[in-house]
Amino acid sequence: MGDVMRKALFVSLLVTTTAALALGQVVKAVMGDIASGVLVLDSSAEVRVKTDPCNPNSDVIVFYEPFTKTSVGRVTCGTAVFEQFQVEKR
Repeated sequence: MGDVMRKALFVSLLVTTTAALALGQVVKAVMGDIASGVLVLDSSAEVRVKTDPCNPNSDVIVFYEPFTKTSVGRVTCGTAVFEQFQVEKR
């Protein structure tokens, strides 16, 4: 492997690792788990909840069906206002 290829691979790994750390962890919910936050993905089969929408490094919890979701109010981050949900894995 040449120097250019090694450098490109290193940069690619560095960017991927840095992006993963900046986004926080993605955690798969198991039966009985409950999370509150802002929905970053909302479909009938899957919901992703960002637990602290004001923090770019907060975790995202992934719920696959079956789950229930309930609106629990609003949260303000600077000038942005988001609807907040509570999601429970069934």
